[in-house]
Amino acid sequence: MRTHLLCLTYGLLVPAASGCGDNDNNNRTDGGPDAKGEFKGYNADEGGEVRHEYVYTASGAVRTRSTTFLWEPGSIDFFTFANQNGCTDVRKDQPNRFWPTAVNPQAERTYLDPGMVIFRGGPTDLTVGKNVMPWTDPGGRDHPAGEVNLHFQPMAAPDGATYLAEKATIDVEFTGSSEIPAQTFEDVMYIPAAFAPTNTPLCNLPNGACASYPLVADTPLTMTWTTPEDVPPEGFEVLSLVGLTHPTRGPAIVCIEPNDGSITVPAELVNAARAYHTDGGVLARQTLTHSVRELVDANGPTGRRIDFIGIWCYATPFTVP
Repeated sequence: MRTHLLCLTYGLLVPAASGCGDNDNNNRTDGGPDAKGEFKGYNADEGGEVRHEYVYTASGAVRTRSTTFLWEPGSIDFFTFANQNGCTDVRKDQPNRFWPTAVNPQAERTYLDPGMVIFRGGPTDLTVGKNVMPWTDPGGRDHPAGEVNLHFQPMAAPDGATYLAEKATIDVEFTGSSEIPAQTFEDVMYIPAAFAPTNTPLCNLPNGACASYPLVADTPLTMTWTTPEDVPPEGFEVLSLVGLTHPTRGPAIVCIEPNDGSITVPAELVNAARAYHTDGGVLARQTLTHSVRELVDANGPTGRRIDFIGIWCYATPFTVP
């Protein structure tokens, strides 16, 4: 099984290729719900996302962020994944658009209700209901109020250690609705081992806080971190990510590689991020796993994929001097 993905706001990611996908032959159900064939996994059309993140913020607070949405995405059913062995310009104003930043207009999307979403496998089970306000997810995709199951406690009430632990395998349950039957995905997520940054910005200020980082023009950005022993279950691969992102605009640059403790963002992509985030943003460093399962709705298997992403993340402000 391939694995891929991010903690851009704090977090993001993905497989390789370029450009946008189309609607051709990605779903096994092109002939209807009873069509023969196999679920196409990472090559299937989008059906939504489940993201479970341990987010170490610059203030030293450790927060759980869990985001779930299911949908029929609109006129473009499949956006090509960003490069999983290098850097990708994922700015939404570029000609090529990549998952997980690319999205159809809200008017084209049909959201599906999973009911409550329950995460099991951490120190305490987490039950997540619908957001009451519009939400911009870590990929910079905008969602209307009431369409995303969201848990992200205020900074003053950090709860990362309550619901998440390193090296944890997670089950995800949808309690169900008239649109989505009740179902449980066992061992569908893996939260990687805790790591620590080993170069600036070090997170060793009072209370474990991180210093902000200047994103310097015409200068490559190299980030390093520890690589603790981590042997994930069969079917999972731990990847590393460095992302230059923003809480509302989403990522500009995402670099993903096998987790060897170092990633360099080339100078030209640093410049691209500076141009996109002129007021600064968030430097996301994370390890992650990415698996997919088939979306089953009230009519049965759809052929669409749900992306399940488990993340361990440091989120540090960057400035644009």
